[in-house]
Amino acid sequence: MPWQVVEFPVPAPIAEAAAEVLRAAGADGVSEELTHGRTTVRGFWQDADEAAVRAETDAALARLVEAGLLPTAPPVTLTQMDDQDWLEGWKQFFSPVEFSPRLAIAPSWEAYTPKPGQAVVTLDPGMAFGTGTHGTTAGCLRALDAHLTPGMAVCDVGTGSGILAIAAVKLGAGRVVAVDNDDLAIRVARENAAVNEVTAIDFRVGDLLTDVDGPFGLILANILAPVVLALIPLLPRVLPAGGVFISSGYILSQEEEIHAALTAAGHVVLERYEQEGWVALVSRR
Repeated sequence: MPWQVVEFPVPAPIAEAAAEVLRAAGADGVSEELTHGRTTVRGFWQDADEAAVRAETDAALARLVEAGLLPTAPPVTLTQMDDQDWLEGWKQFFSPVEFSPRLAIAPSWEAYTPKPGQAVVTLDPGMAFGTGTHGTTAGCLRALDAHLTPGMAVCDVGTGSGILAIAAVKLGAGRVVAVDNDDLAIRVARENAAVNEVTAIDFRVGDLLTDVDGPFGLILANILAPVVLALIPLLPRVLPAGGVFISSGYILSQEEEIHAALTAAGHVVLERYEQEGWVALVSRR
């Protein structure tokens, strides 16, 4: 079946937000290609109507403009691609990435030999947004590696491809709950968990923490800044004093507002990670 492919240029710090809104608009997959400080974001729709894909893309870009992340919508190119081209296209954008001696991410088609004691999360190219190579996901993975202790209960809010929840299990977490408001994302995350032979994740469709029961020792939220701000006041119900909150999905200009909201909610910011203009903050309640 053919794929409808949209692509457009954005500044590098905006790429993951652009990929996320495409996924939320119904894209079956996304990719990001960084060249000379600018990123081409692509969205892939399988067996979809061209007019509908264009309308969904325009609406997604309008969300970024409304959020103040883009001054105007960039020009969009729409083409078609057959299945084989789709699979080969994914492969050129995704290679193994080592985040620490304890954690690496690798595509399913490429052999990777882990270091002794290193956990490897395997992802399939056609499955989802979130390969771990972008600044927000990379910051969360490094923070997770640094702050997760064996047996800790973990909640991944806005799980997307499930990469953070899967990494948490492989790093020794106990109970893991992964929630997303998109049932397609949950289906994709379950598929990725199956590829990794991980069965200990409770995947749920839901809105933030509405249908989640704590307590958790660590909560992850790799989502957009307005959603992180909406999530912070909800944390006390499931994150006890001493619990760790790892948040990302926002750019440098939004960091101060997130930091202030965390402080006002009784959190102490312990650590920050920055990559390609994206920030991840680690705080303790």
